[in-house]
Amino acid sequence: MRSTYTTRGVEAPRLDSEALARPQPWSVTHRGLEYTGEVVFAESVDRAWGEPLQGGVCFRVVFYTVPRRIPAGQILDPRTAMAVPRRAADQGRGALSDMGGRIEELRTAVEPLAEQLQEDTDGTLAVLERLRALSGATDYRGFYTAVRGGFSGPSDLGRALQQLDRLARLADLAPAITEAQRYLNGMTFGREHRELAVRRDAIVGRMALDGLAGNPSLWGSVEESVRQLRREYADAYVSHHVSYHRDSAELVLRMGRFRPQVEALVQFNGVPEFGEPTGTDIPQRFEELAASVRSCTAAEREAAPDTALHCQTCLLPLDEDLPRRDAASVFADVEEAMRVYSRRLSSEGVRRILSHPTREQLDKLVNLVQISDLSVLANVLDEEVVEFLRGFVGSE
Repeated sequence: MRSTYTTRGVEAPRLDSEALARPQPWSVTHRGLEYTGEVVFAESVDRAWGEPLQGGVCFRVVFYTVPRRIPAGQILDPRTAMAVPRRAADQGRGALSDMGGRIEELRTAVEPLAEQLQEDTDGTLAVLERLRALSGATDYRGFYTAVRGGFSGPSDLGRALQQLDRLARLADLAPAITEAQRYLNGMTFGREHRELAVRRDAIVGRMALDGLAGNPSLWGSVEESVRQLRREYADAYVSHHVSYHRDSAELVLRMGRFRPQVEALVQFNGVPEFGEPTGTDIPQRFEELAASVRSCTAAEREAAPDTALHCQTCLLPLDEDLPRRDAASVFADVEEAMRVYSRRLSSEGVRRILSHPTREQLDKLVNLVQISDLSVLANVLDEEVVEFLRGFVGSE
């Protein structure tokens, strides 16, 4: 059976807003007979469309543009038909599933950021947990139940979805924020860099996760502040690097002058005839001091930190200074220990000379006083000299 459909007066039914819910004439020719009826396009259900047909209207077809539930008893005339679109259940489930996957992606991106910022994620990411419950709904009833259980109303759900959008924008910024936070956390400051430290702390405060999650567009100004601080930090670091290694060169030279005395002290402490050992901890302290002083071959431009926080050659942090106080203490103790041994040597010599006060012995006394400073002998100290001193002190 084949039917031919034609419209009366127009080429096709109108679907514009003015034609909605208004009957439009439509004629159908079947087996050579023409039947006059009407077609209606509507969004909402109207009981009038199911009422018995009047006059010469042979049929009525109602097309609902959105899914609607037709109540029982709605159609009171068998010549009336109503068509509704299928509910997009599969499409809705797909959208919810996509939202669930997106939530997991956002959590994966934002949680490490929260950890880097050293913040509690419960407040900022709680919205993800509430929306995750929606993504598990398998039908509209389950979706409705999840919304009722997790949100106070439509406006609350709307705010959560807006927050989800902001978190998506924040997730795109997460790598840049994480790298900036890593750099800021690694900064060190000496006593003369307190202003930089205060500015760093202020920037860190502006990078709070709750603030950025509420308005990710704030990151632009924060990022510019980070760039400015990094430039100033690099300038301060280069100045510190130059000053440290200029002064360290002088300290290393001075340590070189003291090293023979430290080595002589080790030998004196090993000779019982010289009396009780003194300054036994000095050699270890001297070596620790020498090890604590950094050396560097990098040029000034190479020492400027870029992505790193310090010179990659010497690893000198900005808050590290030369151990001047330790050096002064070690040097003073070396000198005191050498004076102790010098006094012991001269006392023994004077005792022996005065026991035989001849002119020749008095001349020896003068010479002894002149050479009894062992710090001078330290530069030429060898086994032969040590044996001589041992014999001098130990013989009667």
